[in-house]
Amino acid sequence: MVLVKDGLVESAIATAALLMISSPGYAIARPRSDRGLSADVATDAVPTLKPGSSGQPVADVQQTLLAAGFYNGEVDGQYGIESQQAVGEFQSYFGLPRDGIVGIATWQALIYSSSGLPIN
Repeated sequence: MVLVKDGLVESAIATAALLMISSPGYAIARPRSDRGLSADVATDAVPTLKPGSSGQPVADVQQTLLAAGFYNGEVDGQYGIESQQAVGEFQSYFGLPRDGIVGIATWQALIYSSSGLPIN
């Protein structure tokens, strides 16, 4: 899924924010088989990420954790042990249960941390 606001594509983390917080002017666009975008109403939930997950959502999480100082590995879109440990440390910092899995509460904290607001 891709988030579109006024015709501009946003990140997967912003897409997760939209799924959790409704906001006027935004629409979910899902890729169609012809590689175009469709402004369908999203029925998919934000992805739960755990060891073995891969793809752009994982890379987005890795980049966010890297920027916040929790991850020092390669941003490669592969959810391995390093990503799991970084997510666990991030969860502990935000007072979330430390399980190393990116579910709804962790997505919300990641969105907050990437908003530019101080996390200390």
